[in-house]
Amino acid sequence: MVINQSADVVLMIRPAAFGFNPETAQTNAFQQNLESDIQQKAIVEFDTAVDLLLSNGLHVIVADDSENPLPDSVFPNNWFSTHHDGTVIIYPMQSALRRKEKRMDIFGKVLPDVGFRINRILDLSYFEKENMYLEGTGSMVMDHQKKMIYACRSSRTHEVPLKKVSGFLGYNYLLFDALLDGKAIYHTNVIMAIGNGLAVICTELVDMKSRKEVMKRLSSTHELLILSIEQVKNMAGNMLTALNQKKEQLCILSQTAYESLLREQIRLIEKYAQPVVCRIPTIEKTGGGSIRCMMAEVFLPHISLRF
Repeated sequence: MVINQSADVVLMIRPAAFGFNPETAQTNAFQQNLESDIQQKAIVEFDTAVDLLLSNGLHVIVADDSENPLPDSVFPNNWFSTHHDGTVIIYPMQSALRRKEKRMDIFGKVLPDVGFRINRILDLSYFEKENMYLEGTGSMVMDHQKKMIYACRSSRTHEVPLKKVSGFLGYNYLLFDALLDGKAIYHTNVIMAIGNGLAVICTELVDMKSRKEVMKRLSSTHELLILSIEQVKNMAGNMLTALNQKKEQLCILSQTAYESLLREQIRLIEKYAQPVVCRIPTIEKTGGGSIRCMMAEVFLPHISLRF
């Protein structure tokens, strides 16, 4: 099986009650409780981002929020991931409020109705009772072609569930420490991203004992775009590559992130992908996550898709 690093379909959940989550703010230094009219602004930002992705040829599945909407439901990539062999993994979440985002209708109806096939589901929610967490493709950045998982240790990312996922998928993993202003980076996808041919990382935030190994592994297969700490604070690490209907690679990032990049960094991205710049300042500031966290990649097998 030829495994592509980038998905050609993403799932997004239209938020019905977006807001500031004080539970997640305890470990997420990027969150700010400053905005007014948050829900209405978030809806406008979400719909505009979806329209932009669609106009660039990306298949987007938009699911309605649950009947009991939650403040962070716009970030589905943290509680589930899908894989090329038909596997779905459901993850243990640190925030008790965020655990309520998990919805089996996504796998029983939303994805099958489009034409995707699910062969098995691994539910790791039981780790929550043991106070161990692994928040999906927030906690993990996966190199699918090399079957390698990169993860930075934090209160939301523990090695035991990481080892479970790696063994289940047949991947190796590299767990390291990454600190910003003396605190653990809450999610790995804040400081790094991996696409086809290009990897983005802030090496300065990776602890010295692991930095050489991380760089060696990434640079053996990818050209590297090195981010500054200031660029990480502007969400430049939270980008995602995806394939549009013409199989062209898109690099999806926020306007905040894009405007923090240097011209030569943008040219390097353009060497591998077409930048798609989404304006989502309210979602970024209030939720502490950017556009990558709003998209759950769909890698599941299918015969034909109904869009």
